[in-house]
Amino acid sequence: MRREKISKDRIIDAFLSESFLKSASGVSLADLAESLGIKKASLYNYFRNREAIVQATVESCGNFLDSLQISRKDDALSFAVSVFGIVGDRKSLEVLSFVEAEKFFNEKAFQFSQKFKIRMMNAVFPVLGAKTEFFVSALCALLNDFICAKKMAGDAGEEIEFDREKLKSLIESCV
Repeated sequence: MRREKISKDRIIDAFLSESFLKSASGVSLADLAESLGIKKASLYNYFRNREAIVQATVESCGNFLDSLQISRKDDALSFAVSVFGIVGDRKSLEVLSFVEAEKFFNEKAFQFSQKFKIRMMNAVFPVLGAKTEFFVSALCALLNDFICAKKMAGDAGEEIEFDREKLKSLIESCV
């Protein structure tokens, strides 16, 4: 079996995946190296230290969030369903989970989290007006719960999807 070539991007992706499983603070350089099939010392060929890997991962996640297409919809439910659709794949879940967890410890992660929420508010404001901030806050809480449920289901070898009817009733209570 041929090993893939190691690169900064592969290290970042591996760190992000390991962080999704353990949390960023729970991922050691030894864990990261093992997941990549390399020696720990090899990581230093690409990054100065663990903090440099964390910062590069934050930047990568910010770029990923910036690339997500958040578009205006005619009603709050359609918007919420589209947001859940955007973050439904594993990479999006890992990125959002990482940024939301790191925002408490990393200024850049906090900025990326806020920028993502502002983009959502701008997209839904024409529909909800003054209720926009409350709606986006509630939607973010639902997203965080969804990410946690997806993480736990994945750990158990199961798959979970959001319940459109429950989402609808929660949204109706917000708006």
